[in-house]
Amino acid sequence: VLALDLFVVGTAIVLAGLRSLDRPLVIGLELAAAAIAWVVLSSRVGLYVSRRTASLLAEVWLLAQVVLLVAGVVLVVHTGAQEPIPMLLGWLLGLGLGGTAGLRLFVRPLLRALRRRGINTRNYLFIGRGESAHRMAASILRRRDFGIHIVGELAFSGEESAINQSSGSV
Repeated sequence: VLALDLFVVGTAIVLAGLRSLDRPLVIGLELAAAAIAWVVLSSRVGLYVSRRTASLLAEVWLLAQVVLLVAGVVLVVHTGAQEPIPMLLGWLLGLGLGGTAGLRLFVRPLLRALRRRGINTRNYLFIGRGESAHRMAASILRRRDFGIHIVGELAFSGEESAINQSSGSV
């Protein structure tokens, strides 16, 4: 997804500065600065960590933060290069955020469908028992699209089991 995001943001930068295509050095500097800023900022906000249980809205909020900051970096490079033609900032923000959020609208349902079929899954082993483990296990078992399989539990003797035997307890 990182490569697709960089492609979308790079395309947005080129389209936002269409009038300055005769100055390839400026476009190159803008693209390089945007790529570096994107990688650093997305890593900083945790954009590419597993989002199995997070909402799309939460992810779009992170995208909006990164796109806005990257647009600021591109604008600084654009004005620092003494580019006389103004950049179309609305295009940059709209295409950048719209394109990256649009990718998520496609990728998220695809990943959830694959997880329901047993592809791209993770195995969980519960350590400990009790009410909170019971609630978490029940929540995970209700949502097959998270792609999380409970393989068992480890606990002290005498504690009540938090996971049904039918779910794969050890």
